[in-house]
Amino acid sequence: MVETLKHDIQKIKKVCIMHANNMEEAEEIEKEISGLHPSLKTEIMTFIPVVGVHAGEGTIAMSWIKNQPSFS
Repeated sequence: MVETLKHDIQKIKKVCIMHANNMEEAEEIEKEISGLHPSLKTEIMTFIPVVGVHAGEGTIAMSWIKNQPSFS
C-alpha cells in the first residue's frame, strides 16, 4: 500500500489508515509515511464493525485525499 502511495505522495493532502484490531501495524505504517513526507497529515481509525467482521481481524487498509488542482 505504501508503495502505491509513494507514486503520488507530493499530490496527497491526507492519509487515513484503517485497521481491524491491529493498531501496532497501523502505527508502523503511519511512521513510515511520516518518514517519507513529514508534513503529510495522517489519521488512524478502526473499521466500523460490519467491515471488520467481513474483512477479518488484523486487516489494514489505507485511503487518501489528493490535493485539488487549482484552476486559474
